Amino acid sequence: MSARTALLLTLGQALLLTLVLALILAPARPASAMPARLAQAAQQNAPGVQALTPDDLLRRRVEALSRRGRNSEAISLLEDRRDEGNLPSVLARRLVRLYRDTERWQDVETLLLQLTPDEADMDFGDLRQLADARHRLGRQDEAARTLERAINLDATNPSRIAVIANIYAQWGDEDRAIEVLLQSRERLGDPLEFAQSLSRHYMRAGNGVEAVRETCKVVAAGPLNLAIMRGQIVQLAEDYSEEGPGLLEAARQVEEQYPTIPQLSILIAELALSIGAEEQAWERLRPLVSQPALGQDLLRIAIAGLADSRLPDADDRQSLTRLRLSVRIARGLLGNETLPRALEPRAHDTLVRSLIAILDNQAFGELDPDERRRWLDESRVAVLEMNELYPGNRLAAAATLRLAEVYSAALGDPAKAIELYGAVAGNSSASAEDILTARLGIARAFVVAGDTLQARQDFTRIGADRSQPEGQNRAHYNLGLLDFMGGEYAEAAERMEAVALRAPRAQFSNDALDLAILIAEEQFNGEPDEEGLRQYGVMLYQRATHQRSEMTSTLEGLAERPLSPVTSRSRLDLVELYQASGEFDSALIWADRIVEESPASRAVAEALDLRAALLLELDRPEQARESWQRILLEHEDYVMVDRVRDNLGSLREPDKEVREGEVP
Repeated sequence: MSARTALLLTLGQALLLTLVLALILAPARPASAMPARLAQAAQQNAPGVQALTPDDLLRRRVEALSRRGRNSEAISLLEDRRDEGNLPSVLARRLVRLYRDTERWQDVETLLLQLTPDEADMDFGDLRQLADARHRLGRQDEAARTLERAINLDATNPSRIAVIANIYAQWGDEDRAIEVLLQSRERLGDPLEFAQSLSRHYMRAGNGVEAVRETCKVVAAGPLNLAIMRGQIVQLAEDYSEEGPGLLEAARQVEEQYPTIPQLSILIAELALSIGAEEQAWERLRPLVSQPALGQDLLRIAIAGLADSRLPDADDRQSLTRLRLSVRIARGLLGNETLPRALEPRAHDTLVRSLIAILDNQAFGELDPDERRRWLDESRVAVLEMNELYPGNRLAAAATLRLAEVYSAALGDPAKAIELYGAVAGNSSASAEDILTARLGIARAFVVAGDTLQARQDFTRIGADRSQPEGQNRAHYNLGLLDFMGGEYAEAAERMEAVALRAPRAQFSNDALDLAILIAEEQFNGEPDEEGLRQYGVMLYQRATHQRSEMTSTLEGLAERPLSPVTSRSRLDLVELYQASGEFDSALIWADRIVEESPASRAVAEALDLRAALLLELDRPEQARESWQRILLEHEDYVMVDRVRDNLGSLREPDKEVREGEVP
């Protein structure tokens, strides 16, 4: 092929592309004005492509304009062709849709009647559009008659009946939508037909009982729908909480009609839970745990209960009820030999997570002490079993450590705490971090048990392990506490100072530094308050062994001693103790006494800081601002001075507050 020939072919292809684009993108104009030679040229230059008719080209232009949102131009093209008297039926119906999209309802009706003058000859689609147009034009009765005519075309066609019901619903007539579906169901002779649609329409109509009935029928028709319908049942139970017994009875009636569908028992259990009938819910589920085919569904219910308890707006008491049922389900599945092995890890996981969630639930503290102990002991058995079955499992380790802390700190039961910590510390598959936490926990539990000698030995071994710098620092901090408790103040100060220097950002660093400074201040005080230091050591032991009331009593005694560094430190501890328990007025009294009675004390700046925070809690921001401003004026060397500046910045002056709509 010569270069000239190739050039001519390239130019020809470019010309063809230009002509086609011109056809598609040209401004709207009457179809009759479109030169026929353009279509002819396109056909002649595109071998093997089926010839496009003028109607095809018009349709393409209409669709291109519609896609760009230029519906008015598309309508003009079709109306011009219609006025010429040669608009094909398919394009006429496209014009109907464009009228509908632009809400030209009168034009919709007019054109439909032009296409089919006798409504008796209209098909389902035309009748549906005609009815909608008449409704939009405010002729509701006429629209309803047209829609009824559409029903009569095929009163046993489920998909068409569902469409008509939806149209009635869109018109705001849910009652007629329900009536249409029920009549068609009766004609079909299938009591489960339209269950999903009916449940939705009943919900919109505000009929919770019938909505539950139809939702249960959806599951009766297809048990695999359980996962989806469970959420709907839970929502209905919440929306119609005052009708709980009625909802439950409706579900029972469906179960009586379909006794071979065990999934219905799961929905009934959900409804029973919604009215607080935990035992009734479990009685429904108990027989199902032995059915292998339902293991997955039951486990989903248990997991859902756990997930629901974590929602931000979850009610603590309701969550506790759901969690207890989750535990029963998981425990029942694990105790049954028919559970598929593939589900066992998830069942153990769900059991342990649910038990820990129960312990963390605020309503747990309201239970009877014996019941609380029972749940704790069951949790201990479950986490120990999971540690044994799944060595190295992070959830098992975390749950074990969490539970051990509860036994040690909240219950004062160091023996069980040591057992739990030991399950992790002796597990070679556990992470180094978890093993370290467990070893430290064992040592602290020995302190709680009163065996400070064994605790010192354990802390010493951890402190000598250079492979764990964090563990070393924690161990030496605890050894410093033991030194202080034992009256070895010089050793305690040395350890605490070293810890504060090595781990300045650690959570315990500030406490270590405060204790080191306290000992130093007493030593340079001329006459150290030996009895005060001894009593403070007693308080540290009470703190380590979680004896809150005894600790409060000891601090109050120390706070009333003659002024000394120990006195000021004890008063600060009292402020923090009362603040943590929400006793803000009591905390404020001691903060004020530090400021007023010990103006030269190192504790004043911290007392002013705590005082400001307490005043904010008591809704006294002006006085809080004054306390923080005083720190900036009188205690520039306060270690938390930057935080004080930030706090002040967050408090706007009353005359500088931004009014609504004003740009700051």
